[in-house]
Amino acid sequence: MQSFFIKVAQKAELLYTLAQKKAEQEVKASNEKVNEAKEAWEKMKSSHQSAEEQYREAYRSYLGGQKTLALAR
Repeated sequence: MQSFFIKVAQKAELLYTLAQKKAEQEVKASNEKVNEAKEAWEKMKSSHQSAEEQYREAYRSYLGGQKTLALAR
């Protein structure tokens, strides 16, 4: 009878170990997805900032041209 309980305990320990490894793999995969999302966010943020700066430069250039036209009249 005692060997039965030992086998049950060993099986439970094995199942626990397998579940723990699976959980660790899932956490690792989730962390990788989070890192990929962070990188994508940073690229998008950088692209957005660049577009904003290009817009400001174009608008300044436009306003500069308007001033030049006003002075030329």
